[in-house]
Amino acid sequence: MKNKLILFSSIVVFSFVGMRCGTDCARTDCGAAILPAFSFRLTGSTGNDLVGGKNKVYDTANIKIMAKRASSGNVENIRRSFMIIADTNYITGFSVTKDFSVYYLSLNNTITDSLFFSYNTRQTECCDKSFFSLNKINKADLTPPLSLPQNSYPFVK
Repeated sequence: MKNKLILFSSIVVFSFVGMRCGTDCARTDCGAAILPAFSFRLTGSTGNDLVGGKNKVYDTANIKIMAKRASSGNVENIRRSFMIIADTNYITGFSVTKDFSVYYLSLNNTITDSLFFSYNTRQTECCDKSFFSLNKINKADLTPPLSLPQNSYPFVK
């Protein structure tokens, strides 16, 4: 009987101690999620918008984002969006995922630029603050890389 009482007492004590181990993630504020969004403006050498305004060069229908799927190497069209700030300020945006190894900007059915993103893992016991960064455009490294979300990065054409 004495052995059963000691065993029962040990189980109860270790149960309470075990419940106190670790972090209570329900009470941890991880902040806002980091969105994997990238947006850019197509501008001329003088800073004029090439998609909107009276001197536009490209129509939104002819701006495509394509990406090479990491698992198969297939190049696919990626859904992109346009945000119009004013007549002369068009912003093109798209989401980035780990499913694709490189993204391409296509203007008038011609690929003009390649964009290389990296996934940066930043995790704590309770929070995932991992994020994407733009590391390279064409063959040029960006130093330091641009952390996403990035809004209105200029592409000069």
